[in-house]
Amino acid sequence: MKKTAGIITVIGALFMLNGCGGDSGMGNTDYETALYLAYSTTNIYDPMYEIAYGDIYLFIKDMTDRTTQYILHCGTTCQNTINLSTPPSGFVTPSGVTGVISSNLDPTALTVNADLTLNGYKDTLSGKKSYSGTVRFKGNGITSSYEILKNEVTIPNLKISYTDKNYKEADYNTYSVAIDNSTTGFPKYTLTGNVSVDSRGYSYNGFSFYNSSSLVVTVSGDVTEDGFTFNVAGSPQADAQSKWRTGSLTLSYKEDNSDTITETCTVTLDQTTANFQITDGDQWDWLNWLDSARCP
Repeated sequence: MKKTAGIITVIGALFMLNGCGGDSGMGNTDYETALYLAYSTTNIYDPMYEIAYGDIYLFIKDMTDRTTQYILHCGTTCQNTINLSTPPSGFVTPSGVTGVISSNLDPTALTVNADLTLNGYKDTLSGKKSYSGTVRFKGNGITSSYEILKNEVTIPNLKISYTDKNYKEADYNTYSVAIDNSTTGFPKYTLTGNVSVDSRGYSYNGFSFYNSSSLVVTVSGDVTEDGFTFNVAGSPQADAQSKWRTGSLTLSYKEDNSDTITETCTVTLDQTTANFQITDGDQWDWLNWLDSARCP
């Protein structure tokens, strides 16, 4: 598709109309969308971070914390299989969750497997998120602070309803999150699958992110929004508020959501501006990009 060259200043009103989406044909705004979707997914203060990872993690942490505490305190009376409908003494089943959790009963080398159905479970911190659907997870190893070293969460289907956001619902379809606390000093997250937020669809394919240092965020993998897929790779530098301020990324457009890369764009960031350079093609600036766009 023909793209508009030159200097582009994106104002807030544009994204009030388009959200994170682009035009009906792939153009410069779709590259901007890919940048912002990758950024917002990694920023702990952004709603997309909560949707893509944080709200799922709240539930998994609640369940693994209950399992770990049960194993730590039940002594010789532990059961390695817990049916949430008829739980053993000492295990507190959260309201709105049924299914089975199994573990190896060793708190120093914990393994956990769960196949759970949610029907009205509310997050334990605020009670303002209500969950329904199915979630499976397995974890192994444990840190000194009783975090699971590695979690693999698979979600055949899940719906989270919100009462305190400007969006009302997130729907997950064949979605997975892998959480690795064992290698980098910082957790590494890998996302694959589909989530829609009030019917606006987003997809990830092997999209991973982690802090290679306290402020450098390394990202790689595919993001899709509005039907356009981009491979994202780079290590931008963030500030104390997790906003990307410097560094560069490569955005590679995958035509028809295939593995065929038809166009590559380099994005260079400074304090306020994102400069885009398509190989042998257009160059443009997105001024004040962090303040102009919001996902979802």
